[in-house]
Amino acid sequence: MDGLTIAIIISAILSAVLGLLVFLSNPRKKDHQVFGFFSFLVVVWNISNILPLWDANIIYIKAAYAIGAVISPTIIFWLSLICERKIGKKTLLIMMGFGIFFFFASFIDGLIIGNVEKVVVGRYDGTPGSLLYLYGIYFLANIFIILFRTFDSYFKGQGAVKKQMGYLLIGFLFWGMITLLTSFILPIFGINKFMGLDAASSAIFLFFTALAITQYSLFEIKVILTEFLVAVMGLVLLGLLFFMPTPALKIAVSVVFLFYCLIAWLLIESTLAEIKAKESLEQKVQERTKELQNAYEDIKSQKNELEKWYNLTIGRELRMAELKEKIKNFEQK
Repeated sequence: MDGLTIAIIISAILSAVLGLLVFLSNPRKKDHQVFGFFSFLVVVWNISNILPLWDANIIYIKAAYAIGAVISPTIIFWLSLICERKIGKKTLLIMMGFGIFFFFASFIDGLIIGNVEKVVVGRYDGTPGSLLYLYGIYFLANIFIILFRTFDSYFKGQGAVKKQMGYLLIGFLFWGMITLLTSFILPIFGINKFMGLDAASSAIFLFFTALAITQYSLFEIKVILTEFLVAVMGLVLLGLLFFMPTPALKIAVSVVFLFYCLIAWLLIESTLAEIKAKESLEQKVQERTKELQNAYEDIKSQKNELEKWYNLTIGRELRMAELKEKIKNFEQK
């Protein structure tokens, strides 16, 4: 395997692990669901770029272009969930409509991919299709929307939100520019040997997204990190089991693996219990804050009533004093 193939494999593994952990941390939240779906698309995208290593069929490269067409609108939809300013439904529908169109167009000969001379990992040697230019414009428009929304949330955000958007912005910028260059601009000039970098470079976005998660709790970080470390170590131990040369060593590694699974289960349960306790405390604080707010509103309402009564009483006394003064003047006359 060359360096590009290894990079694509690493990108696929990172996408699968991160997407699964984020989704499982809270499967009911829509932003977690969309991020999990996006990670799944990236995994399939990477796999479609790797398959020509064993079967040099152009269908895999077509699948890579097809999946790439729906990845960017998925990111836009995800941004609309996590950014303060929502992206309009019309914009989402238009982008998704174009994505579906280019998804099916990628499988039609001559539209996205022209004449094919050779198929290798992540690319093909040949001529571009008649719609590749339009596909590039569509992809560039998606990059513009993604960067604009992320920039907007970054400059208007405060504290941790601002830093989250900063990490995402860097990831989007690098990934989008590399994909645009290697998959659209260079193929127009007949340079196709770097096409596989679009899938491999998705690891850049995932890396910076992971930084946003780990540094500033974009999702429930403690659960995600715990599950991630447990999963990685578990896979390492499970992999070692198949490389042990003797049955005795295999039994020993199996015992260690089972013991590790027990400890890992207890660790995850402890982490989840801590998270639940924290959420319960936060809920009580919110309820108490709401009670205090209601009490404040009641006191404020009573204060307003007292002020009205006070003003009414003072006004009446002043009027009475004025009338008494007039009566006194009349008596003197």
